[in-house]
Amino acid sequence: MARQSRKFKPRHRTRRTLGESITSNSAPKIPHEKPTPHDSGWIIRPPLSSRLYQKSGLGILTSDECIVLSPMEVLFCNWHRHLPLPGENWFENELKKESDLIILVSSIQVIPTEHIFEKGAVFFSFLSL
Repeated sequence: MARQSRKFKPRHRTRRTLGESITSNSAPKIPHEKPTPHDSGWIIRPPLSSRLYQKSGLGILTSDECIVLSPMEVLFCNWHRHLPLPGENWFENELKKESDLIILVSSIQVIPTEHIFEKGAVFFSFLSL
């Protein structure tokens, strides 16, 4: 059986703005609370905290049923779970604090740098331009 000739086209890359959801699900009727600052990240309170922790494995659970999210997890929740950003200039402020906040891997996957270096993993980044 001979292989068919294929014409490969690069896939169309979408762009999204901060605050814009990329899911087809509709936003909740009652908007979620904004994350509040914490020494270790951003606090999300119940009942949303238990859902994000149990269903998506996000954040670090605290004794009072809240979760602490990293800045990258806040972005993920903004895009996929309808969580509002903490403030209008929040992303710019986070980048000023930590310029290597995110690493893009094969232009598809975003990995928080804190999770890479905590575990002592060897990591190579290949960025496509």
